[in-house]
Amino acid sequence: MSKLVPAFFLPHHSHSQRKDLSEKEEGKATTTTTAGATTTTTTTRNCTTSRDVRVHSDPMSNSSPTNPISSTTATTTTTSDDHHTKKHMNMQENSAFLESEDIFTSHRHKKYHGSHHHTNSLPKQHPLAPKTNFRHIIVSQCPEEKGITIIRINRPHVKNAVHRPCADELFQAFYNFEKDETALVAILYGGEDMFCSGADLKEVAKGNMNQVESAYETLKGPMGPTRMVLSKPVIAAIGSGYCCAGGLELAAWCDLRVCKKNSIFGVLCRRFGVPLIDGGTIRLPALLGLSRAMDLILTGREIDGCEAYNIGLANRLVSENDNVLEEATKLAKQLCTFPQLCMRHDKLSAYDSVYSPLRAKLQKEYEYGLAPLNMETLQGARKFSERQSKL
Repeated sequence: MSKLVPAFFLPHHSHSQRKDLSEKEEGKATTTTTAGATTTTTTTRNCTTSRDVRVHSDPMSNSSPTNPISSTTATTTTTSDDHHTKKHMNMQENSAFLESEDIFTSHRHKKYHGSHHHTNSLPKQHPLAPKTNFRHIIVSQCPEEKGITIIRINRPHVKNAVHRPCADELFQAFYNFEKDETALVAILYGGEDMFCSGADLKEVAKGNMNQVESAYETLKGPMGPTRMVLSKPVIAAIGSGYCCAGGLELAAWCDLRVCKKNSIFGVLCRRFGVPLIDGGTIRLPALLGLSRAMDLILTGREIDGCEAYNIGLANRLVSENDNVLEEATKLAKQLCTFPQLCMRHDKLSAYDSVYSPLRAKLQKEYEYGLAPLNMETLQGARKFSERQSKL
């Protein structure tokens, strides 16, 4: 089985480009782009290969694959007639970027309101050591199937609300999962009595807001992994209680969702002036259709697990007394039995067809969210904190 390329930059590559990347993992590349074709020369330890790759764009769209970083190991020449065509990233750039200690910072392609800024080189390379001593989450392997990774949010005292350190750990855990060749499927879990109630508004009220940065600046969303596109399946195991606000966005980020009949879903942040900035405005319409998504987004109303299942938000439904983690594990075991390369590539193709260009959409969501974040969110967080302190 050929080795899969981590798909964090899926929106920037067509199918032919991803195939080209996966074949050049060990090599350096020089890429020249013209209006009609891309010629790539790859040098590995033992051989040199040159080939012509045709990149077909949608005739109805002016968009084209973009490169989130620039590197001294890749050179691109673009004609003036193809101004919107960006450089593509070769495998060495992708690997170097993912291995960089500076993965969370701005050493990559930037775009602000039509202006373009490019760095001239990658940041200094250091291995990003896997972190296992988490404080706010628990990462474990399924005892019956070692290919299943269980990532549990462990902040029950605040209904699994996610503050910045917890978001950082969730991002790191899913980064580790994607890089681990023995890990096949992940389950995101919050316990049998809850899933996640969103961002920790008590911390926001104190001025400790989750990281909110441009989608062109970082792969990390305010809730953690919500801007990443993994090649491997992720299942949300949603227990009784809240899966709301940013927690709903986390669930929507997962590929599949298993919930209980008495799970509670909703954009409950509506009443506190907290915008959806973890992909909720992108993924909910894609999952539910615009009409049903707008019902949830605009009203902020609660729905239970039965309605979530009926409208397509949940993929599997169990009773209140059943164990949702066991049901999610059964589903994960089934996914582990399939040929992995084919399944993952089909997943990436499906994501490409629905979400591409994801980076640009996340950036637009971020830009729309800035005004309420600056004008309403802090006030709403204080209102929430005061209400909770009276209970």
